[in-house]
Amino acid sequence: MKQITSPITLLIVLLMAAISLTSCMEDYNDPDSYAEMVLSNRAWRVVSSTNRYAYVEGDVFYFYRDGSFQTLRRRGLSEYGQWMVRKGNLLMHFTNSSLNVDIEAPIPVLQGDYAVLYCNDYMYRMSYNLRLVAAYDLSGYGHNHWYNNGYYSPRE
Repeated sequence: MKQITSPITLLIVLLMAAISLTSCMEDYNDPDSYAEMVLSNRAWRVVSSTNRYAYVEGDVFYFYRDGSFQTLRRRGLSEYGQWMVRKGNLLMHFTNSSLNVDIEAPIPVLQGDYAVLYCNDYMYRMSYNLRLVAAYDLSGYGHNHWYNNGYYSPRE
């Protein structure tokens, strides 16, 4: 009997280990989780905008892992709020807004350090496209960490 139970026990342990590891693959294959992973804890600089009244070249978005974000605008304005990705759309809510979603932006391109957003700005009732590049990684820094040259990566 011991000869039978030992291989069965080993088989059960191996199956449980294999099943527990497959849940990691689900997160990676989920487009929303992947987008949140790529966007989070990084500073993203606007390199082009189709609407000069919205965001302009040089504006920076900081997306934090805790779901908060802030923007640093070339015009000196800072904005704060919450962000998430749902059904392939970046959803942003500003803290000073009464709307649930202020900007809804499908993300047609998200490859490494490059992203394209098709923004529907419900607060200002306008649409525009943004091209973003990852300026630098915020890993290891606190929520309000700013580099001395707040617009550009130290690597540039």
